[in-house]
Amino acid sequence: MVKPDRKLFGLIGHPLGHTYSPALHQFVLQRIEVEGCYHAFDTPAAELSAVIEGMRALGFAGFNVTVPHKQAVLKFLDERDPMVEEVGAVNTVRFRDGRLLGYNTDVVGFARALEQAGVEARGKVALVLGAGGAARAVVVALIRAGVARMVLHNRTVSRAEELAEHARTKLNFAAVEVSTTVADLPFPEFDLVINATSVGMCPHTQARPLEFREAMLRTTVMDLVYNPIETAFLHEARAAGARTLDGLDMFIFQGLEALRLWLDREVDVPPSDVRKFLIQRLRCHEPDSISHRG
Repeated sequence: MVKPDRKLFGLIGHPLGHTYSPALHQFVLQRIEVEGCYHAFDTPAAELSAVIEGMRALGFAGFNVTVPHKQAVLKFLDERDPMVEEVGAVNTVRFRDGRLLGYNTDVVGFARALEQAGVEARGKVALVLGAGGAARAVVVALIRAGVARMVLHNRTVSRAEELAEHARTKLNFAAVEVSTTVADLPFPEFDLVINATSVGMCPHTQARPLEFREAMLRTTVMDLVYNPIETAFLHEARAAGARTLDGLDMFIFQGLEALRLWLDREVDVPPSDVRKFLIQRLRCHEPDSISHRG
């Protein structure tokens, strides 16, 4: 039986075999001496409504949302934070008096990860790979940071076109275009390249969203995948001369922000401590040779 004063949190997505969200949140909850439990619920689309209602009935304080539900969850919300409206996707939900309040902490997570790494986006040219919920957050963060121009590339071109139109009409950012093929990508022109797809995530560690064909000496390449820490994509980028950033810091920052929202208090745990804890536990024992684009 759950103790009345124990706070319950969760994660919904599908599949969830790769996630380290429970490890992150349990570590932080213990550090700040809050009695709570964080569970991952593998949730196929057909079960989304039932799982959300189950958490409501059990008195959950909130839950995170990951692939593929970051947009599907929108219809269940009673209230949306303005950031959710900008992004068009939600990754954090809070229960309050039986109502569902939606937030997006991916934007602040990505922005803080760039800031911590000393990466300046203002006036730069960026390539964003992907068009899902994570990519939408990256696009918003880059626009807020003052990026000069942005190119979107996605396996399903129509989704990239939809995101580009969202940037133009909802975010008033006209300098965005869609590249339909890898051959169209002017790699030497990009200051920033961000993989916002799940390609390369454990266990499919040899998969890459694209391959670099030219030297990338002026480019910073970031992969939002954090398990493994250095994806095949980052390994190839580093070999091409790029500076590389893994996705672990964004993962940590968005998680800390979610806890701040759920607990209504600052979460005074150094991100570096969380990173050290997670790196000791990240394991990917099943690499394969699958190669595809996202």
